[in-house]
Amino acid sequence: MVELMKNDRAKHTILPLSKFCLMQITRQRVRPELQITNTETCPHCNGSGVAQPSLLLIDHVYEDLSYLFKELNYKELKIKVHPFVESHLQRGWWSLRYQWMWEFKKRINISSDAALSLMDYHIYNKEGEEIEL
Repeated sequence: MVELMKNDRAKHTILPLSKFCLMQITRQRVRPELQITNTETCPHCNGSGVAQPSLLLIDHVYEDLSYLFKELNYKELKIKVHPFVESHLQRGWWSLRYQWMWEFKKRINISSDAALSLMDYHIYNKEGEEIEL
């Protein structure tokens, strides 16, 4: 095998037979490596490399609701969120949704939209128009 590999231009090493009668040959790569990269933009950070902690999403929703109910005097709001967030907000008898309704004494409807990313939410007024904050 050593004689057969003499004509090979790449650096190589031939190791002796193992106890299972296997021969190992290591060989340097001669051709350049093909660089194939498949990239996607992260849905959470939009390619910035910085993602907000998901724990803060509920705090942001609460702050926006507080501003809209207390400062802008809305009577009823509808929130669209990712289905996982919706299940968290409406889980149990004394859910966050009921706590917020009790605190603000206003009506809050929560629905899910699978097209939204985990950290996105939209707030709509009684007529169904989106409120930009």
